[in-house]
Amino acid sequence: MHKSLRYYVLIARRRIAFQYSKWLFSSIGSFIGIASIYFFHNTIKTEIKNDCVLLIGSFGATSVIVFGTPHSPYALPKHVIGGHVLSAIIGVSIYHLGFQDKNLWIAAGMTVALAILVMQITHTIHPPAGATALIAIMGSQNIHKLGYWYVITPVLSGALTLLGVLFLMKQLSTYIQFINSKYNNHDNSN
Repeated sequence: MHKSLRYYVLIARRRIAFQYSKWLFSSIGSFIGIASIYFFHNTIKTEIKNDCVLLIGSFGATSVIVFGTPHSPYALPKHVIGGHVLSAIIGVSIYHLGFQDKNLWIAAGMTVALAILVMQITHTIHPPAGATALIAIMGSQNIHKLGYWYVITPVLSGALTLLGVLFLMKQLSTYIQFINSKYNNHDNSN
């Protein structure tokens, strides 16, 4: 094989290996993050047995952003925490204004619109947070019973859990890269 062709084949193999490691990082990180939230839910003594209140749907979308695109501006802690918490406050507040029965369509639209507006003003846009606000309006009775505790748990605790797992995964990834570079440099010096 020609020397320059070997070089391009080597580069292509490294890029593919890099993609595999990114895919693996995303999958393992999201698994650990969502499983941790679920585990946390099961260890808390709650009256709610059949409804996994702490694992809200918007955390699935947050996992895609945080672990699938960790360098995205939407994956920054300011956006993840700020977007979810502000949206949850707006959702619970609008629910308590009394729109939930007859005018649910107004409450749902107003909640998401205000959440977007506040996130834009505070520079904390996080797309899944729109669903966090909507869940406060459209969620089960168990979600509604939480009142403003919805902001603390599940929203804040879940966002912090996902970011904590991301931090640990990045530390592990950095350590593995360091070990690999030491190993590769050691092989080249012989």
